[in-house]
Amino acid sequence: DTRTHVVVELYETEKSYVEALEILVKKYLQPLKSPENAGLLDAFLVDEIFYQVPGILNVHQVFLEQLRRRLEQWDLQQKVGDVFLDVFTKPTVMDTYMTFINNLKKAKETIKTAAASRPAFAKFLDAMARDHKGKLSLDNLLIKPVQKFPSYKLLIQRLIKHTDQSHPDHKLLLEAQKEIHDLLELINCTERESLELEQQQQTLRELEQMIEGLSNLVSLDRMFLRHEMVTMPSAQGTIKDRALFLFNDTLLITSVKRRTGTIKKPTPTYQSNIASQMEGNKYKLLMRISLADLEIVKAKDENLRRIMHEVETLTEDVNTLTQISESVAALHTQHLQLEEIVREMLHSLNRQLSERQNSDTQLCYMEISLHTSNGPENITIIYPKAEKRSSWEELINETKQKLCVYGQERPAPEFLSPVPIRKTRAGLQFTCAAPTLPPKGQSPDVWVCNSDGYVGQVCVLTLSPKPQVTSCNGVCNARILCVACVPPAPALTRQQTVDIPSTSSLNSSSSVKPGISISDPDDSCKNIRLD
Repeated sequence: DTRTHVVVELYETEKSYVEALEILVKKYLQPLKSPENAGLLDAFLVDEIFYQVPGILNVHQVFLEQLRRRLEQWDLQQKVGDVFLDVFTKPTVMDTYMTFINNLKKAKETIKTAAASRPAFAKFLDAMARDHKGKLSLDNLLIKPVQKFPSYKLLIQRLIKHTDQSHPDHKLLLEAQKEIHDLLELINCTERESLELEQQQQTLRELEQMIEGLSNLVSLDRMFLRHEMVTMPSAQGTIKDRALFLFNDTLLITSVKRRTGTIKKPTPTYQSNIASQMEGNKYKLLMRISLADLEIVKAKDENLRRIMHEVETLTEDVNTLTQISESVAALHTQHLQLEEIVREMLHSLNRQLSERQNSDTQLCYMEISLHTSNGPENITIIYPKAEKRSSWEELINETKQKLCVYGQERPAPEFLSPVPIRKTRAGLQFTCAAPTLPPKGQSPDVWVCNSDGYVGQVCVLTLSPKPQVTSCNGVCNARILCVACVPPAPALTRQQTVDIPSTSSLNSSSSVKPGISISDPDDSCKNIRLD
């Protein structure tokens, strides 16, 4: 029947996949690590290229063997869904694939660099590719783990389609489908994150190449946010062209030397993305400022402060009216008159805002105080327009706030998507939330608490592979004000004693209160008395 044919196809494709992984290990990894080929490539580079490949091979050898046993004992009631669940629900499998994918781009770059600099290694790769029956290169073999799970998804869908609901395998296949789907989503998410990180790192490398005197800019925790052409007063009283480069932890100020002439030089390959925005100018580093040492000075002039407040108020009103205009446009009833009123108000406010912004050139000025080893130092930056100065002030303050709250070692969270929570009764509002402390290797859940003053509800939110609510229950007839996860006590490695007072001592008129004294001979812990 069709179901049997699909299972046979699953076995054959898995066998082909395992053979490809075995080629990676037996034809590439092991020969490159052997003493006779020690000169082809350094051992640490070989490990870098084939990182986690042996682990993935072990997983699929087990899976293939279990499929083979099921086919040997095949009948119409035989199951394969439990085989999927047995192999692919283990946290180690997910971790192995995730770390492999995170390393894949680095592995490919290592192959490319080594092949270009070591002719013997390049010759070895060509010989192996010719010997392969499909003439697949090392790059093509390394990409196979990424391509495997989409094929699992399609085969399981076909199996479910041709498996009756009363069949003992049907429910197992549905569970397997969910697990494979979640794994596939996690793999895709990891690929996207890896690509985004590489793009960020590439931008940092390009900027480091472009700005003369700049070094040590590339860091996994650093992110380029924005750049701007500005002017700054010099010590001689003249106004100089300058460029600002803002990162999530640093502000760079550079000089700008504008290129002259009509002949446009070709853009170097390393500047393919960021240089196109820089108008081909030359930049030289003048100041490298940590955002932690930077403060924006509030305007002291009363008239300027008044104008700035008016600009902020008008900007808020323009944003509000823009939202109202969009809401009015969505009305189904006749709304022409209302639309005209809102349009006129919006036009009037935009005109007032433009007049205020152009009324005083001081609105384009930003004064920054720097904390230096010699004490505070103030510098002035002049933006081309008041609205640019305003947006830069907002961005700098927001970035500084994230840096303060989350620190340089921990990136600030970014909004991904809303997760709807089913409420057990009307009127419940969010009060607090806390993550769990899972065993090592597992991702935490989040307990989200909602209350209305009379009852408390707890929703359990799982984060892996994507955020979703797994349960939602009322837990008490009271408002939940806070929630925290308490870690378990460490396992006892020394004998502990519990001294319980005798009855006579409890009944005595001694001033000492009865209680339990817990003693630990470990010098790092003090005795604790619980009354």
